[in-house]
Amino acid sequence: MQTRALHLILAFFLFPVQILIVVPLLLIWHFGIEIRGDLYLGFWLAKPLIPLGFGIAGYCVTLFFIEGEGSPAPWLPPTKLMVTGPYRYVRNPMNIGVLLILTAQALLFTSLPIAIWLATLIVVYTLLFIFVEEPALEKRFGDDYVLYKANVRRWLPRFPGWTAPWLPVEGDKAVGTTEAEKADTETKD
Repeated sequence: MQTRALHLILAFFLFPVQILIVVPLLLIWHFGIEIRGDLYLGFWLAKPLIPLGFGIAGYCVTLFFIEGEGSPAPWLPPTKLMVTGPYRYVRNPMNIGVLLILTAQALLFTSLPIAIWLATLIVVYTLLFIFVEEPALEKRFGDDYVLYKANVRRWLPRFPGWTAPWLPVEGDKAVGTTEAEKADTETKD
């Protein structure tokens, strides 16, 4: 557990700190961006995105650490396929949290450079997912990941969330599954 915590701290400084703090600060320094003094629409749109982004990303990190028995670090990934919590709705919620925070920064600073950084990350993340992460997950988790991938989208959340058929069952339904989801799962089988 201590080793995972150290890897988590290292990964935190290598990835989110660089993506969310260092690069935006360099862009602000280079382009001379300043926060607007008036309360404009972008301010009000950005205000809920920051806690939402941190909440989603933080919850995902916790799931990786506790349930997945790993970390978000690529060199110490979870040993269990993550299909609970926000992963029931979308395959990359941690990255969505990061992108929400960057969106808020672009709005708060009314910054085209930060918006371009955001768009660049979306493209890079998508390419990494398609060509690196998803094939690696298919290799590591096999048919379970293929089934998950077929039922949960990469970027756009699905509602209601998907419940993996291998999750523990309480009574007649899977834990965390609504009656409508259970009926939907039964009709697909």
